[in-house]
Amino acid sequence: MANFFSYYGNGTNNEAESRAIMEGISLCKSLGYHNILILTDSNLCFKWFYKLFKIPWPLRVWWKRIWDIAATCQVTVEHTYREGNKAADHLASLGIKHKGDGAANCHVDINFKQFLVGIEDAFSVNADSEVMPDSSMTDANGDDSDKQAAEKIPEDNGLFGEVSNHKAPANGTINIQDLETKVSSYYSLQAQFPLIYTISLAKNSTISALRTISEGEGVWDLRLRRNRFEWEDEHFRHLMTLLTGYVVEEGDDMWRWKEGNHGVFSVRSMYKLLREQSSMHNQVTNVTFPASLIWNQNMPAKVKFFFWTVMHNRTLTVDNLIRRGSLLSPVCSPCGCINESITHLFLHCTVSLRIWKEMTIPVAATYQQLFAVDSVLLWLQNWKGGHQQEWAARLWKLLPYATIWIIWKARNSKIFKGKELKVDKVCNEIKATLWFWCANWGGRKRFRFRDLIINWEQVIRGQIEPE
Repeated sequence: MANFFSYYGNGTNNEAESRAIMEGISLCKSLGYHNILILTDSNLCFKWFYKLFKIPWPLRVWWKRIWDIAATCQVTVEHTYREGNKAADHLASLGIKHKGDGAANCHVDINFKQFLVGIEDAFSVNADSEVMPDSSMTDANGDDSDKQAAEKIPEDNGLFGEVSNHKAPANGTINIQDLETKVSSYYSLQAQFPLIYTISLAKNSTISALRTISEGEGVWDLRLRRNRFEWEDEHFRHLMTLLTGYVVEEGDDMWRWKEGNHGVFSVRSMYKLLREQSSMHNQVTNVTFPASLIWNQNMPAKVKFFFWTVMHNRTLTVDNLIRRGSLLSPVCSPCGCINESITHLFLHCTVSLRIWKEMTIPVAATYQQLFAVDSVLLWLQNWKGGHQQEWAARLWKLLPYATIWIIWKARNSKIFKGKELKVDKVCNEIKATLWFWCANWGGRKRFRFRDLIINWEQVIRGQIEPE
């Protein structure tokens, strides 16, 4: 078990509580945690997280950052009432060593847990008082590893260490807001020092633009747009201490890909990394995106991208356009009866149903299944294989994609060009599209396009023999 602590001094304030939550969530997210449980005896933190109280302006920077991070994770908060303030005693009961003078100096106890099967790691954040932390990482035995972590960062690694996969030379062109540091809690300087970042005019400046050499020493100028307030001085001093602790190299930027051999990027290594991340995400959410339903199909690239938007509910049907602020009639254009949505337009619209019925006549049971699904994804997943004949099987496999694609094109032609949507014409265009998509199959030359138009049922049933 690994434990993370942040210590803020001897007093107690809400800014310290907020910073503790932000720091802990950032750490958990950076290490791949998706489901996070927060146990806190701070009533204000509990209510601010769920926006039950208006956030005081000095804390808004922290809480905006917290909500931004929490938006990509499943974060829940439970308020724990203890007799007196027993956060330190609670940590002690877990066998966790901590700094401070006991329970009286300990105000927030936040417990972060990952709910992945087979993994029992947990993180705890303990904070009290002042804004800026002296953060430390401890292992299960309570050993302090601040010094060990610092020693692992080579001086020639540049300003922001090796987390960002490159060195940061003095004349570098790396944006400060995009870099991450291994010092403290594994998150960017923008996240560590949001108050200083907010008042800086050099948010996108390069390292060389902010650092000059004076009397043989590096001098940093963050170009603040105003004088610092008193509560910002401690932030600024901590940032300057952090920056001056690095040795910045002269020379050009050097990029290094840590997932590949010898620091060289390769598509294979990126694909492997994405597969591993996808596998971890699927374990947490129990949802697997059906990539094979889209990218492994014999269709033009633009059609694949269209189905990608369909799966993500991003296709610009009327309901999505209205959601984006357009002033439009919500009624479906083809049928004129019900509000248009992706599922309605492609599956349950009366015009679409007539098209599906006509195209699935060779396998009548398929049309009946259409009424049992409520999404395009389920419809494609439940689409059964066709006849054993290769020509018939290829056509049947691509039929739902061609049908949805042509329905979309016909709908757009009616809206933007005023063309009438005729079912028989749409069906013929679907067959022509299938013929075109099978052009790269050598066996197509043994069949005739005329049979698709005139003898559709016989073709799908495998009754048309190759010439």
